Amino acid sequence: MTSNAVNITDDGLAIFDSTTGDFSAVELTTKGDTLGYTGAVYQALGVGTDADTMVCDSSAATGVNFDTKSAGSSVILLSSQTASSSATIDFTTPFDDTTYGYYLFTYTNVRPATDAVELRVRFSVDGGSSFLTSDYRWVRLRISSSSGSTSLGENDSDSKIKMVVDLGNAAQEGLAGKGLYIPSNNPGEINAGSFIHNNSYVRNDGTYYRNIGTGMNETSSVVNGLRFYMDSGNIASGVFKMYGVEKA
Repeated sequence: MTSNAVNITDDGLAIFDSTTGDFSAVELTTKGDTLGYTGAVYQALGVGTDADTMVCDSSAATGVNFDTKSAGSSVILLSSQTASSSATIDFTTPFDDTTYGYYLFTYTNVRPATDAVELRVRFSVDGGSSFLTSDYRWVRLRISSSSGSTSLGENDSDSKIKMVVDLGNAAQEGLAGKGLYIPSNNPGEINAGSFIHNNSYVRNDGTYYRNIGTGMNETSSVVNGLRFYMDSGNIASGVFKMYGVEKA
């Protein structure tokens, strides 16, 4: 009779067979090797390669396996900024088009310091040292909660992308939503990366709106910065976040 049927040794796992009285070894030979159990016996589970993750796998003998991380499935928080009487909210250094297929921006509880203003976006191609002030094209549509009526805005040659208009700054007013920046797949030609936004806001007269739109700039350079700002006054409050979505 034994009181210790399984022993850990410097070679791995030594298993005692009470029927035969013998020990059998399950050896770990490589840095990172682990022990697995089939439901009947112990087996060595060889280490995976760099960046692999351990995943449940019912087809594997031990029920687990090492697998390459599924690229493109990860959304990575790159930057978070909280506005406090801020002239602008700028996102620059996290841009990395070799790693990320597109960028997700969220903005919550955004309120302007000045009543009845526009929220705008501009792009940078020099990492935020400056922001482009020409060659923007944009279109937006808003739907009123009070009447269901719609209004359309557009511009084919502007100094910015206009997201919303008449944004209120009272206690029950302000803006929340999200935007996607999708880089161009044609470097060397017109870059035409698109910023697509979807948000809701309360106008300065208390009317609630659903607002959607898109914009671009005709630069042939790679965009590596994005700025949110009001057409007049500061951004009094709000949380802005930038996420990178990894390429598949």
